[in-house]
Order: sequence, then structure tokens, then C-alpha cells
Amino acid sequence: ATRSRDIADAITGFAGAIDVAGAKVGEALPSHDFAAERALFSDFITWYSQAFQAPLQDSPTLATYLAALNRRDDFIHAWERFFGDWDVLVCPAMMCTAFKHRETGTPIPVDGVETPYWTALSHACRFNLTGHPAAVIPIGLDRDGLPIGAQLVGRRHCDLRLLAAAKALARLTDGYVRPPGI
Repeated sequence: ATRSRDIADAITGFAGAIDVAGAKVGEALPSHDFAAERALFSDFITWYSQAFQAPLQDSPTLATYLAALNRRDDFIHAWERFFGDWDVLVCPAMMCTAFKHRETGTPIPVDGVETPYWTALSHACRFNLTGHPAAVIPIGLDRDGLPIGAQLVGRRHCDLRLLAAAKALARLTDGYVRPPGI
């Protein structure tokens, strides 16, 4: 999926500021199947939303659910190995800046391309599957003056450490700038 060019540029600029401040910066991700991770998250959302309804014919079996939990554990372990080498992952909070409210499921334009609703929101949801803490800090504005956020992600169960990193990294930015007309 495509990221907004403004967001990509802001993330690159923010990474440069982190580098200049003296931290180790690099482009790195765990080597696993991100599409499979996103599909598994989608399965969990579907199952959890169905949990409050009458059982459906296509509800998962216990074996299916336990297999999904094992796959989730594999993704958790892959991210934990990643965080063995890196203190914080810096990534886009969203694929686009603020958009007009719409019906859930309605595509969202990202750089002129109609992007499926949940795909456009996937950066903000990704770590709900693995339970890694995340925080968002403002890092700039897009060409329309709307705020761009960087999502900072850390090791599981190290929420306070991530918040301390977010506080330190936020000092490298201009902070929140009110969008025009608000």
C-alpha cells in the first residue's frame, strides 16, 4: 500500500533529526510475512466482534483459535527479536493525514488512490495483535497544514520505557501545531 509522500518525507526528516541527536538510526523490520500478520489481526477482530453475538456457522473451532494464538505468538517473538537490536521502531501512525469522517468501510484516498478503509488504518492497528506499546508524537505538517504523527513502538511490557523515549524524541520536533481553521 502507498504512504502519503508528505508522511514519508516527514518520517525521513524525523529519522535524520534522531540521527543528528546521536542515536543509532537505520531502516529495519523483522523478517516475517506482514500480510499474514495483518490477515491474522483481521481474523481476531472478526472473532472478537462475533463473541458478543449468537454463534455463527463459520465461527472458529477451538483448534483453529489455538492455531491462531500460536501464529500470534510467532509474530510476537519476531518483534521481540527485533527489539533485541532496536530500542524503538519509528513508523507512520497512519497512511494519510486527517480525512473527512465517513462510513466505516468507505475507501480513503491516499495520494489520490482510493485505499481500502482498513488498509489505510492498518499502521494504527498493527500492534494491537502483538500487544507492543505504541505512542504517537507530532512530527510536522502535510502540504495542507494537517498534522503528521510518528508512531513509536517498543518492547512488550516496557510501556514506561517507550513513554520516556517518546518524551525525549518529542523534543526534536516543533510539537503540535494547530491545523488551519481549528
